[in-house]
Amino acid sequence: MARDFAIYFRGDFLADTPTANNNNVDYLIDADNVKLTDYWAVQDDTTLVSWLKSLEQKESSSGPAQQLPSYWDYYGDNSFTLQNVSITGATGIADIANDPAIGSDVTLQGHLAPAGYRTKAQFVDLDPTAVTITQIFNDRFSFSNSNGDSFVGDGLSRAYTDWIFFGRNLNPPDGPASASAVFQSAIDPSNMTIENPNNSQILAALAQAKADGKKLVIQYCLYYCAPSALSPEELAAEYEKGNKPQNPKPGKILGTIIPWDDSLNTVESMPPGRLLQPVRLSDENSDFFALGPALVEIDYTGHTIVLNLINTIPETGPSLDKVDLGTLTLEVVYNSTSYTVGTLSATQYAKAAYESTAGLVEFSFDASLDTPLQNGSLQLSASSPPPVTDGAANPVLQEVAYAIETDDRALYIDLGTDEPGLNQNRVNVKVFQRGVPVAGKTVRIGQERSIMTSIGNPAKPPTEPPTVGSAPSQGYQGEVVTFDSATAVTDASGVATFTLQPNSAGTACLYFWVDGEPEPTGINDFMLRTIPYSHVRVLPDNDDLDDKAATWDNVYQEVMRYYYILYPFMNGIIPMDDEGAMAARGPQIIVRTGLNEWHKTIFMPTTREMSAGNRRFLHRWLESAIADAQSSTAAPSPATSKKRRDDRRPKGLLGKLLQKFGHRLR
Repeated sequence: MARDFAIYFRGDFLADTPTANNNNVDYLIDADNVKLTDYWAVQDDTTLVSWLKSLEQKESSSGPAQQLPSYWDYYGDNSFTLQNVSITGATGIADIANDPAIGSDVTLQGHLAPAGYRTKAQFVDLDPTAVTITQIFNDRFSFSNSNGDSFVGDGLSRAYTDWIFFGRNLNPPDGPASASAVFQSAIDPSNMTIENPNNSQILAALAQAKADGKKLVIQYCLYYCAPSALSPEELAAEYEKGNKPQNPKPGKILGTIIPWDDSLNTVESMPPGRLLQPVRLSDENSDFFALGPALVEIDYTGHTIVLNLINTIPETGPSLDKVDLGTLTLEVVYNSTSYTVGTLSATQYAKAAYESTAGLVEFSFDASLDTPLQNGSLQLSASSPPPVTDGAANPVLQEVAYAIETDDRALYIDLGTDEPGLNQNRVNVKVFQRGVPVAGKTVRIGQERSIMTSIGNPAKPPTEPPTVGSAPSQGYQGEVVTFDSATAVTDASGVATFTLQPNSAGTACLYFWVDGEPEPTGINDFMLRTIPYSHVRVLPDNDDLDDKAATWDNVYQEVMRYYYILYPFMNGIIPMDDEGAMAARGPQIIVRTGLNEWHKTIFMPTTREMSAGNRRFLHRWLESAIADAQSSTAAPSPATSKKRRDDRRPKGLLGKLLQKFGHRLR
């Protein structure tokens, strides 16, 4: 095989993302500068929150409709949880028909909180105004059965959206259901714990991978994100009653657990293999549809191929049946001659097969094809391809000349500081040709700034900010970053490194291409299936706050109000508009907003959009409140009866903070 084994899992997920920052009709937020826009900033808290929770007639992609300005999940907490996910099978492992690991419950979790409980994984957009890069912050992947047979993997690497496919479902019930994306995390063998491997061939295989010092890769596809449980009307009714419902989006997940193959020299956040991309993404024929990318892993020793179709073949609708493309033929073109490598019947990529093996299809090839495969270009043709207006419909997928991958998919830089630990200003990209890293290639980097666009709202009051376009003269300050050099040459490992310098607050898509190849143009949601890209967010320069008095009123207006309005789930933990509550939790807030916790799921804010200047301002006020409590003088020696009463009061710094601010706690 091209890999030792593959273990499959499948089920559902819930993405509980707060959505008030999604508002692209009323321009609620200035996402670049992480603040409310001027029109909304002058509204008082009560008025603004009430408006966010009230129905209004709005324009939508399908016409006027009743919508909430806060959209479908105002009280979302950024959590990402698995629902009814279980181990469903494996290949490359003998005698698994009755393996006790089959059916084991699968979980994906975050880091340990200071109190000792395991937090949830987090689903975080780098750019709240776009859909091009979502990160999953996580720490633990595990599965177990009722007998105590289990696998636990800690220290998962951050996962990112890749191969975003907005045409995955051809007839979805709503927009998000048409979308899908692939994510991948890696686990180091030192962080794996396997209980009772002698009871299960699946667990024994994982134990052997650990003993061999191999990492594990957790690769999964999220797709068919269905409507949330509550409609806008139902949410508004709940808000009217004073309730605070969370309304996450449910969806489907399926994936694989595979051992890391160092010989492939790939990156942690992307599946290995030779990359095939759709030949065309659009056509004038109304019945045309595009495919997603695919990967081909080739084992020249065993003469087997694994075709990775985890996010390639669209579904026809809510039934999730796959589109019938007829027979798929994998070909290699070498010296102007096309050779058939193998074929797949429609049954081999249909829904049942897809769900059984997470889109992985394995077949053998003849040894006579070794030379063409090693030196030629792969393509995938279909006997019933999508209809096109003119020209050839085949091939439907074609191997790229150079594949460029990176683990630096979501970068954050502060415009106003050089604090270590946050300024992620280096991008390492790896260049592959036919699945092999290539040295000495010149790589170029470009950027396209993320611009919030509006679907229009004719009822918008004239006092609101105008619809924002893409021209710098309309408020945008040019490029988000500059490059020390716009070119870099790959080293012996195929790696090229770019260094970024912040230029203006905002977000941008960074894209890459090999010198001599066409530069990607017109970066958009659909192009992200076919181009190598990364994202960077430059947080604003709030260093002017260093000279501002760190009073509670200033801290609330400059820092906390943004989070109080947009992310009310946090108010259930600490009321962010309450001076006493904030001060009483000061030591914990300082820790959980500190950069040492940035990569963990205990970090605050979960959205990771607080600038260094804002963080220093907040910490300065908290440290002052803590110092005031610590310096409070001891009262005269109390009477015995008062001592008894004092014995029942909170002790230490927390007690002093509560004594000072407790009258303000709600």
